[in-house]
This record gives sequence, structure tokens and C-alpha cells, in this order.
Amino acid sequence: MSLYIVFLLGDRNLFVIKDNGQLLSQIHLDTPPMYCFPYIKTADRLPKSEGWYHNLIVVTQTGMVLIYDELKLVWGARSQNEPISLQIGTFK
Repeated sequence: MSLYIVFLLGDRNLFVIKDNGQLLSQIHLDTPPMYCFPYIKTADRLPKSEGWYHNLIVVTQTGMVLIYDELKLVWGARSQNEPISLQIGTFK
């Protein structure tokens, strides 16, 4: 498994690139993104096989917040205001 993974956010695409330059995958976005926030899954949710263990939060210019589990869209919502900052937290 690569030590580093690069997330390259373009005008309508998000590219996932290994540290050796190999393209792992890409996501085509329907609306222009503002930013993305990748984060590593918690240890209890990691699969046993080697692979890509990141989730992504993508915010678009239309105020959509999209949550990707690896590269599968699992949740989306529209905000009345454009989110300018995101952070992962836990609830107790």
C-alpha cells in the first residue's frame, strides 16, 4: 500500500493518485466543487485486506455537501449557506 495518496480537485473531477503517480480512481462531479476533505476511516471500520481506506466530504459551489465512502456516494444534502469549514467529530 502507498505511503501517500494525493487528492487532486479539478473543475468537475476529483482524482485520487498514489505516491508513485498511478491513478487510483476519479470521481466526476455534476457541479463545480469548492473543496474536499479526505479523512481516514476509524480502525474498527477498516477491512482486513489492503486497499484504500479514505472517506471524502466534497462541498460544491451550489451548497451541496456530499459524503463518499471510498468512492461511493453515501449521503448528500444541500445547505442554505455555503459551508466554509468542515471537521469530523464524534457524538457521545
